[in-house]
Amino acid sequence: MKNSLITFKNESNKATPLISADVMAKMANIQHKSINQTIRNNTRDLGKVLFEKEVNKKIYYLNEYQALRLLEFLRTTKNTKQARISLINVIVDQFKKANSLQVRRQTLYEIGKPLSNDLSNAIKDNPYSNSFSYTNYNNLIYKIALKTTPKELRSSRHIPKSKSITECLSVEEYKAVENIKHRVTNLIELNLSYKEVRDIMKRGIQRVISIKTKSIA
Repeated sequence: MKNSLITFKNESNKATPLISADVMAKMANIQHKSINQTIRNNTRDLGKVLFEKEVNKKIYYLNEYQALRLLEFLRTTKNTKQARISLINVIVDQFKKANSLQVRRQTLYEIGKPLSNDLSNAIKDNPYSNSFSYTNYNNLIYKIALKTTPKELRSSRHIPKSKSITECLSVEEYKAVENIKHRVTNLIELNLSYKEVRDIMKRGIQRVISIKTKSIA
């Protein structure tokens, strides 16, 4: 999420929105070590808290419940009292937006399942298809939509093989992929070869670039 204090581990459509303890510490004007110690002192109330290790540093990530509970455990000073009130409002608002995004992402993912099935069936029924066709078309779709291949995306975002790449796309990325997938599926259903589909799609992209370039000039 742009301009957000919330993060999604793995950017999955099933990922839990989280806020780092470091972000909370900065907002509350307290030290990193202090907030980490508060978390460790209250694990019984907070439950299991996700964390990542960096060089000489451990960063905790809290869900909405844990973040709000943590505020209750912070030592009250003149600075933290006002900061606590502000933090509560910010955290509630940020998590509300994050959860809304997750619902939207999950909805898009579920809607997109039939389209993926349509692509698979179109490839299976196409007379030019072979054992490499699905991979070739999938690479083409991602190359046009996101300017990268699924393999490169999985590597750069550390997406495990057990997880679908589409689960880890942003809403905008997912919509871009589904749009190109729909167009490619329609062309495959016309019994065109992979080369014909690829050339038509690339010519279409070049035409759009050309039109945009002329309008800017």
